[in-house]
Amino acid sequence: MRFKFYIYVFAAMLVVLSAGELRAAITTVVVTSADSGTPFAGSNYYKTGNPYVFVVTVTTGEVAFSGIDDVTLTIPGSPNITLSVDPNAPGTVTVTGDNNASAACVIAGAPGNFTATFTYTPTAGVVGEMAYTLGNNIFATATSDDPNTVNSANVPRNYGIVDIGLNSVTVTTVDPGDTYAGSN
Repeated sequence: MRFKFYIYVFAAMLVVLSAGELRAAITTVVVTSADSGTPFAGSNYYKTGNPYVFVVTVTTGEVAFSGIDDVTLTIPGSPNITLSVDPNAPGTVTVTGDNNASAACVIAGAPGNFTATFTYTPTAGVVGEMAYTLGNNIFATATSDDPNTVNSANVPRNYGIVDIGLNSVTVTTVDPGDTYAGSN
């Protein structure tokens, strides 16, 4: 009788230990680099048409990218702009808050410790403008199949979001004999 009890206990321990080995949690998510924006009107702004780079470092016990569901970067705005990538398909970035934006992500490193480098270009006429504000908190999250979601610490940035539209018009040549608006 005792022998059967020990076999059951041993079998239960193997199941628990095996499950723990198959499912490794994400341990840290850090925004290691967040673009400050472009100087405009005396402050930094994320301007339409300009690319901005954000790097997120994820540390996990996962042995394959298949155990990681997504890495998401959030840029607070009106509305928030989120860039999300599945490390198993890094060429596809899902964007909310600026649906026509140009966005890309490069995954580098091994599944246990990797970076997701997002490049985001706001879309003219689509992105919600936001006045320059102090202390916006850019942050990232990563989710694994455990399910386990880990948030990064906030990275404070002072920025606004602006749709510049037409930056300048350049007239390169005008023939001297042509009439424009009634004068030479």
